[in-house]
Amino acid sequence: MKTNINLNRRKFMQNLALLTAGSTLQIQQNRLGLFNSALAAPADYSGITDQKSLVCIYLGGGNDAFNLFIPYESQRYQQYAAIRGALAIPHNQLLPVTGNQHGFHPSMPKVRDLYNNNKLALISNVGNLIEPLSREQFLAFANGDNIGVRVPPDLFSHSHQAEIAQTNRAPQSGASHPGWGGLIADLLVQANSNQDISPSFSLAGSNLWQSGNLTQPFSLNSSNVKQFSFDYTPPASRSASLTNSWHDTLNLNYQNVLQQQIARLTTTTEQRVNSLTGAVALSDGLIQTPYNDKNDLAAQLRMIARLIYARDAAGGLGMQRQVFFAKLGGFDTHDSQLIPHAARLSLLDEALHSFYQTTVELGITDSVTTFTLSEFGRSMARNRGGTDHGWASYALVMGDAVDGGKIHGELPDLTPGGNDDSGNAGRIIPKISNDQYGATLAKWMGISDADLLAMFPNLGNFAVKDLGFMAS
Repeated sequence: MKTNINLNRRKFMQNLALLTAGSTLQIQQNRLGLFNSALAAPADYSGITDQKSLVCIYLGGGNDAFNLFIPYESQRYQQYAAIRGALAIPHNQLLPVTGNQHGFHPSMPKVRDLYNNNKLALISNVGNLIEPLSREQFLAFANGDNIGVRVPPDLFSHSHQAEIAQTNRAPQSGASHPGWGGLIADLLVQANSNQDISPSFSLAGSNLWQSGNLTQPFSLNSSNVKQFSFDYTPPASRSASLTNSWHDTLNLNYQNVLQQQIARLTTTTEQRVNSLTGAVALSDGLIQTPYNDKNDLAAQLRMIARLIYARDAAGGLGMQRQVFFAKLGGFDTHDSQLIPHAARLSLLDEALHSFYQTTVELGITDSVTTFTLSEFGRSMARNRGGTDHGWASYALVMGDAVDGGKIHGELPDLTPGGNDDSGNAGRIIPKISNDQYGATLAKWMGISDADLLAMFPNLGNFAVKDLGFMAS
């Protein structure tokens, strides 16, 4: 029996060595990233005293936002319906917003109400851009002409456009750039009174958006904080002795430097897990807002709400700034789009409503901003009962700090072959870049103008740096 215990412990240490050493090396390499050289003297954020939390909801696969928010006024609706054909949402099913110019998809009644109550805004015609780009310039580029204007590489590719959306940098071979959520955490971690735990939390596993030079996300699931445990569940009578034996192993006087590092980092990580577990427990039984247990995105947001509550609660996390990542997939709707897309939008609608109501319940509506991000939109033209990969899209931004009840940005010309089309399939060229979108959110979090220019490398190519959708 003793031999088996030693083997389990040895196996655990070997696995942990690989995991911890790899993570440590990656973090050290990331610290040498381009962001540090561009950001020679970042602002001092240690004096921040208020609390703000930024929540990214990633819509994986490329959301068809042109069927999420639809022209309602008669003439523009007829144009939309003619283009979309069998994919057009019937006019009498649309949920009109104030002014009756547009309407939400019938699966989004709660989001429509948030919009009408000025708690949610839409960002129109947003996507990956390096600099302003016209249809004429893009067509010349597609024809192989040297137009003197840069175009994002690998357009319409899921992996490449997802990386650009999360990092605002072109993919590079053999390594990835830090994400702009991670760079926000890098700068603002100094604002937190407790800097032992990363201010970055993911409820959807690893992601580029939160990968910083100095910080990495603390990944957890929607139901609890995963604890350190053995390969098997020991009998209750032996649990304490095995745990003590495990801690004795970590406290040995190792001569090998790598073993010393593994033991130290493992001990630190276990302490952080225990601290996080205690912080999450502060909200046990507190949140009364109903959530649908079968809605995974809603479950992710509920855990995020618990972590936000713990940011300044007594015995909590001691954080002035936090960034969060959640994800809802299933938006790559090439075939038979209508029913599955409606189902995904219903999940999004339900999750956003429950999360906003929780911020009301906790009294934190003005210090939590939630936004959507996706690799691209969809084509207006139909494709086997669905849509093809597109480019520009609508994004949603929610919270009391948002200038809600408005469409921020120009409405696109949806006509295939029209002024905003990159060709003839209704792949709309963005008018707003993800650099501008992200910079506006980062500025609300407190990032200085100078640091924004380093964080978002294409921001200087656009005349408008702040899109104005954050009211406070």
